[in-house]
Amino acid sequence: MRRQQLLKYLISKFKVITADINEEELGKLARTPQEMVMGLARAKAEKVWDIICREQRSLFPTVGTGLKPVPTQRANIKFAPTENIVILGADTTVVISDGGSWQSIGKPKDEQDAKQIIQKLRGRSHQVYTGISLILGRGCRSATPTIIIDFDISTVTFSQFDDKVIDDYIATGTVMDKAGAYAIQDIGKEFGITVEGSYSNVVGLPMERLVKIFDKFKMEYNQNWQKIANFQSNDKK
Repeated sequence: MRRQQLLKYLISKFKVITADINEEELGKLARTPQEMVMGLARAKAEKVWDIICREQRSLFPTVGTGLKPVPTQRANIKFAPTENIVILGADTTVVISDGGSWQSIGKPKDEQDAKQIIQKLRGRSHQVYTGISLILGRGCRSATPTIIIDFDISTVTFSQFDDKVIDDYIATGTVMDKAGAYAIQDIGKEFGITVEGSYSNVVGLPMERLVKIFDKFKMEYNQNWQKIANFQSNDKK
């Protein structure tokens, strides 16, 4: 939902398709946080490409086969065989670094886990990585599509606060589906948060990076998105 809200600042019409991938197993293969989020973002985008193209082939089957593949997931999208397709996949994780090692903090298992995660983040800095992957193709029958992969990193610092602040926040019921057990746009001033880098990256979609890709490939988007979004980024890259 957070990414959808951000994407709406750039483009008005798009369809959300869930990519059913094994994030835990794929994440274990990564050697760095950026490798992990970029790999997962690409896996999500490629999964959606597979879904819509298998579905498309069932509408335009190969002559003589008489077969129509039945995908396990359906996108319910109809488009011309040579119509431009743009797929965006994204993945965000919270990372705590200690010397040369790093720990990825995903979504909490339960409220107790959420409390322990926020306690671990309290009074220190952590990094938020978001990977993005775009697949650009001219219909599913075209040559190999163009795949773009990128990532951004922001540093978030929590001040010191007592456990009641954590308990009150968890009681809002908004933490369970968030990496790091928090959403920066929802937490109160009691957390004393500072952000170095892209704010939208912490929310879940690095808008500045995405806009650069849109510009490079001459894709249309709302040029006034920053005014509409009404937030400032400290990203200097």
